[in-house]
Amino acid sequence: MKEYYLSSCIKLKDSQSFQPLSKYINKEYKDINKIYKELIPSKTIYQINLDDFTSLPNLSKSIYSLGKGLFYDIENDIIFISIFRDTGFFNLKNIIYCIKDFKNFSNEITIYINKINVIKQPISSYLKFIFNFLKKGDDRNPFEIFSEIFVSQVIEPLIYFLLSKNNSLLLHSAGLFKEKGILIFGPQNIGKTSTALTLAKNFGWHILGDDFVILDDKKDICAFPKPLKIEPEQLKRFFSIKIKKRSFLPNFIKSNYEFKLSCKEFDLEICKKGKVSSLFFLNRVLEIENKISCRKLTTKESFTLLKNHCKAEFDTNKHLFRDIRELLAIQDENFKFEIFNNVRSQKLLSWLSENTDSYSISFSKDVSPNEISTEIEKISQID
Repeated sequence: MKEYYLSSCIKLKDSQSFQPLSKYINKEYKDINKIYKELIPSKTIYQINLDDFTSLPNLSKSIYSLGKGLFYDIENDIIFISIFRDTGFFNLKNIIYCIKDFKNFSNEITIYINKINVIKQPISSYLKFIFNFLKKGDDRNPFEIFSEIFVSQVIEPLIYFLLSKNNSLLLHSAGLFKEKGILIFGPQNIGKTSTALTLAKNFGWHILGDDFVILDDKKDICAFPKPLKIEPEQLKRFFSIKIKKRSFLPNFIKSNYEFKLSCKEFDLEICKKGKVSSLFFLNRVLEIENKISCRKLTTKESFTLLKNHCKAEFDTNKHLFRDIRELLAIQDENFKFEIFNNVRSQKLLSWLSENTDSYSISFSKDVSPNEISTEIEKISQID
């Protein structure tokens, strides 16, 4: 069994019942665990337990459908997620995982994974794996892909939920610190990671995280440094870093999918926490008079953009695990489904918009991360 501290108030316990998932979690949260393990935990520790279906308690007879393949065992407080999305009939053989002690939450949530159902992938999954391997050199098998989706669509929304219980917030943004902190927001694949890397490599900023950071109850921005995802072409073009081709790949296969590298592999400094002073919202546009332009935002504009970005892009329509937002809505009557937010989170976002300077940076598609970073550095120096 392994334990991972994911913040000053959250711990993940993995029973290592499913090795591909355990391996992925270790790689994903190793740096985060190192940071928070060194800190003295707060009095309130929330815990996520990962276990196997064999440890599932005896089910009661009072199991009813919540709709969309969700079922609820009232007596044991277990929510089941079925493989089939439109079924109204409960069958344990069709359950891929279930969450215990979520609806009547106290301090622990346990997720039981049906390892058999994960291993029994449809033929289409293996065909897709072969296609991606031959075309992209993507050697992730269906179980590793399950692990990646499970972490992003289940564990991280639960982290969001537990942090909100502790008056904190998981923000989908890149965070950096140099005398003062900045947060960089933007939609997926807009260049948050490349911009954060450039600021760190060329301008001496320390990384808090390239994808997520935590705004805690003391209004500090705390580190959440997951491995940085970046394409080989970006490494070669902007950072002069070459990744060796996997030795087992034939010469005709190009390995061009995203790499996930730790901050250490980039020789970057990680900052544990800091006060934030500026927010930057990246916006790529098709038609723009100048290649890049910057506009200071009002508090109201900043708050609106923060609410939109706070969804953290848990893309609930693309994956089997889209139900997590509905589960959060079941648990919290104050949960606002349309903005993936609740009252406590809204107060934190309101504070953030009122106590920082916010900027919108618009740029054309041919603008490099270095140009965006130079603009951010220039504004930060003025502020």
